[in-house]
Amino acid sequence: MPGNGIPLLVSKDDDPAIGFKYSLGTSFSAPLFAGIVLIALYAFSQGWKSKTNKAVEYPDVAQIDQILRKVSSRSSWNIRLGWGYVTIPDLYEYAFTLGQSSVPTGGGTYGRRLL
Repeated sequence: MPGNGIPLLVSKDDDPAIGFKYSLGTSFSAPLFAGIVLIALYAFSQGWKSKTNKAVEYPDVAQIDQILRKVSSRSSWNIRLGWGYVTIPDLYEYAFTLGQSSVPTGGGTYGRRLL
């Protein structure tokens, strides 16, 4: 089930050691997912920016879906695990590369709305 087994970074006031505990609920997974999408947006824009000096372009919804599926730990969706987990370095690298390869010949934009 989505939001099941979400790792949380925790520490206690009387113990300076930091550790993880697992909890559940979409209230835990939604902010994590939002952060992953933000990293994908940023990496794509940096890849785009590295290839052109024009306005920064951001991925559309289909490209975000492509990025997340490509770097997920599962090749298919599961009712209990969704698409699995994402490793941040793999996410950043793939989104950056996709951003670079999305720059049209000669630079510029495709006419899509820029953020």
